[in-house]
Amino acid sequence: MMWKLAALITATLTLTPLACAPGGNNETLLVIYCQADCWMSWNAAKQALSYGYTNVAWYPEGTDGWQRANLPVADSQPEPRVGEEASSPR
Repeated sequence: MMWKLAALITATLTLTPLACAPGGNNETLLVIYCQADCWMSWNAAKQALSYGYTNVAWYPEGTDGWQRANLPVADSQPEPRVGEEASSPR
């Protein structure tokens, strides 16, 4: 089963949420992005590789580039960090 992890990444990415997202399979495709000119997603992709994930895709154009290309978008919320409550949808 192929999952896509699409999340806005913060500078304090932790292993626990990343480990949960693909169901523990380190060969699952992880698509990591942020906004254009944001290096947090690049750092997150490198961190995922360092955790042993082997199928990591970084989308450097981010959500800005995706929208400029007139590709479909959907509202989503990032997963809460360990110990934080989930925020209500905007």
